[in-house]
Amino acid sequence: MRRIFFRYEEPFQIIEEIFTTKPGSCKFNHIFYITRMDQLIVKKTSWQQDQELLLKIRFEVFVDEQHVPEDEETDEHDPEALHVIAYLNNSPVGTGRMLRDGTIGRMAVRKPYRGSGVGEAILNFFIREGEKNGFETLRLSSQTHARGFYAKFGFEAVGDEYDDAGIPHITMIRKMS
Repeated sequence: MRRIFFRYEEPFQIIEEIFTTKPGSCKFNHIFYITRMDQLIVKKTSWQQDQELLLKIRFEVFVDEQHVPEDEETDEHDPEALHVIAYLNNSPVGTGRMLRDGTIGRMAVRKPYRGSGVGEAILNFFIREGEKNGFETLRLSSQTHARGFYAKFGFEAVGDEYDDAGIPHITMIRKMS
């Protein structure tokens, strides 16, 4: 058995969840696989506090890898959104944001850490945040290749596919119960 340690940090509160697992897997609301993780921390932050780090991760993923135009990567929602940064063994490896209406977006995991549970931890954080805030529905705009990832967490596609910054997307919602 292997022990995996997750810590979600919030102002004035630290929520710790420790799991004893079989090697290679961990259950946290949903099953996902941990490969090279010892400590994963998802930290709540703000645009004002960590803008430089948030942009570093987002530009690496969206601008450099996916060729999203720089001027489309930030918007008027960033200063007011709830942001998170995922740290693996104290290194920033992923980010995401949630708007005041429960819209999740700008989820980005640095390439070497994809498929290792970072995205799952970020999304679970936002689902828990949605529950705490009493949202009836969470919404996101998924790149079509990531549709299956979000479906594992109860998100369902609605509407037609559309183009956003040259990348096919689909709107997905999750009804909270």
